[in-house]
Amino acid sequence: MKQKIALLIACMLMLSALAGCTTGEKKTAVEPVAIPAWTGKDVFGTITGLDPETTVMSAEGVSIPLALYCYWQVYNASLMEYRVYTYAEDHPEFKSVMGTDGYLNWEAPFGDSDTLRAYLNRQTDETARLYMAVEAVAAENGLTLDENDQKTLEAERQELVKSLGGEEAFADYIAQMGLSRANYDRISAYSLWLDKLAVLAATEGSPLYIGVEDLNEYGLFTDHIYLSKVDLSSYKELSKETVAAKKQKAEELARQIAAAQDPEAVFAALADEASEDPYRADNPEGYIFAPGTMNAVYEAAAQALTPGQVSAVVEGETGFYIILRKDLKKRLNDDAEQLSSLRDECLMDRLVARSKAMDVTAAPELEKLDVVTIYSAFVKLMRGQN
Repeated sequence: MKQKIALLIACMLMLSALAGCTTGEKKTAVEPVAIPAWTGKDVFGTITGLDPETTVMSAEGVSIPLALYCYWQVYNASLMEYRVYTYAEDHPEFKSVMGTDGYLNWEAPFGDSDTLRAYLNRQTDETARLYMAVEAVAAENGLTLDENDQKTLEAERQELVKSLGGEEAFADYIAQMGLSRANYDRISAYSLWLDKLAVLAATEGSPLYIGVEDLNEYGLFTDHIYLSKVDLSSYKELSKETVAAKKQKAEELARQIAAAQDPEAVFAALADEASEDPYRADNPEGYIFAPGTMNAVYEAAAQALTPGQVSAVVEGETGFYIILRKDLKKRLNDDAEQLSSLRDECLMDRLVARSKAMDVTAAPELEKLDVVTIYSAFVKLMRGQN
């Protein structure tokens, strides 16, 4: 499942190597605390001064304890820090949140949020809501984890135990991340819940069934001719003269297709000959994609077409497109793998929509859990181990 929820566990290994402290931290209800050495228990209780089992979010019979919410805060913050350090050189959106001292600037604008801090607090809320939605939908459809599921989870846990060097090391490992055994097991079960929901989505007659007609309304199947406005090896902008020549060429190709007796055949021939799409060799028949996964200009142009129709030249941020919309229903009926993949995408989007619609009750303690405060204190604790 392309957008499948990660187990998150292994990703936390990066924490001890990341910086985690930065300039301009605002004061919050819970101040970061300096922990000189690993305490071995109640990480988030130590950081916040609150009971780690306190319910901070609840909806539809599902609740999230403080320790699990804080874990997701730390996960989202550490993942962001990893992305910035890894991709900042080539991605302006990440470079813009690096402080002058090399640490993250939590108060810098990011995405559609006023600050990176606000963005990560929202990300944590969305993560918690999505996990709650998965559990709620599983429960209302009568799903349970049977004996085989429990064996699967235990086998996966034993692999981790072995890699860490034994049960004692495993217990210490999850405790360092602020996870009780119950919360570790709960996180580990999500991939199984998603697999079970995916089975229902593929089962005709199920309340969650997603059929070909549903997917035809949901996704798109397109092919395109692409002429780039950037150097595809460095992604640097080409000269104005080169870009103008590319646009002229794209318009000539569009005229040839429009004038053809068999536009689709001419389109295919010209795409093979002239398209600069670096992925065309791997996708000779085009692309099937879910809403929001292609750039907005491309997607809007594709949505405006009917199957078999070819667009005029569409200018995107990095290049020019001529788009052919293809018959998605026929392709899905002929390709079980594509059908399953798009169904999984659709299921995840429905779960996300469900998570946003949930009437969540937030405890007063939730207001005290600022992501930067929690993350800064957590990293200080991790550094105390070294």
